[in-house]
Amino acid sequence: MAGEVQLWSGKVLLVDGKVAIDPKCCCGVCPCEACGGEQPDAVVSVGTGGSCNTDCCTGAEGTYEFVSFSAASCCWRWSKPGSTECPGYGWLEWKLRIRWTGSWEVTIEGWSETDELVCVFSTDDAEGISCNSSSGHLDGQCQVPGLDRSGVGYVDCSGCIATVDLGG
Repeated sequence: MAGEVQLWSGKVLLVDGKVAIDPKCCCGVCPCEACGGEQPDAVVSVGTGGSCNTDCCTGAEGTYEFVSFSAASCCWRWSKPGSTECPGYGWLEWKLRIRWTGSWEVTIEGWSETDELVCVFSTDDAEGISCNSSSGHLDGQCQVPGLDRSGVGYVDCSGCIATVDLGG
């Protein structure tokens, strides 16, 4: 038996009450269209715990400046000016990426001077982010757990949680 299909505002296709991405709108509910322009700074704070390497992971804290938006991948990018020291790994440059794929994917990465990914915070289903279509900005706050990269020779961020504040 075929499911019920509805088209709503030419952007979102509902199949059996669930959103199916319209290929003409890379974000389904179109936060990329409504919020695809210049964004304000994002602020990251890090709560420590678990086996997290706090000497490195707390380097993710600070204010990130908006870099770019790609409509093709529905992805927003920020970077933190300067770098932070990670004992044993050198200096890290920090990047923040938020992508819409039907849910909000948020990743914070600390890269070494030799372009190696040393520290990672990541989630593919962040809660608390929304598009403010009147301001054209992503709004809200979300939490992003640290990942353990010690198995590949880098830093254990598990137990640390980064909070991303997009202001508004």
